[in-house]
Amino acid sequence: MAQTYRVREFAALAGVTAKTLRHYDRIGLLRASRTQAGYRVYTGDDLVRVQHIAALKLLGFSLSAIRRVFESGALPLREALRAQRAAARWRNWPDGMRRWVAYTYGMHVTTWERVMELIEAAGAA
Repeated sequence: MAQTYRVREFAALAGVTAKTLRHYDRIGLLRASRTQAGYRVYTGDDLVRVQHIAALKLLGFSLSAIRRVFESGALPLREALRAQRAAARWRNWPDGMRRWVAYTYGMHVTTWERVMELIEAAGAA
């Protein structure tokens, strides 16, 4: 059986608040499993999903847009990156991030690994 985590424990592991996890559950973005007593519990797969949510938020996606991305199974970067290029913060992005965005701009879809590359590039800057 996979390891499970209660809300506060998982929130600390994921780097978000318990309130955020409850909100994600309420809006259908991250559905927690439930114990027999009704407590929310999370798994390692849920941690990956939280990381995906964080990556998409970094790119400027709204929570409702992120939910649509998960439902469709595709990551439509063209629209997100077009909006990001126009954003004021674009000027302040490190060169590595701007190069990554320019590289992926022409793609209709990308992989989660590529999204994580962006986050790692942001952390290295």
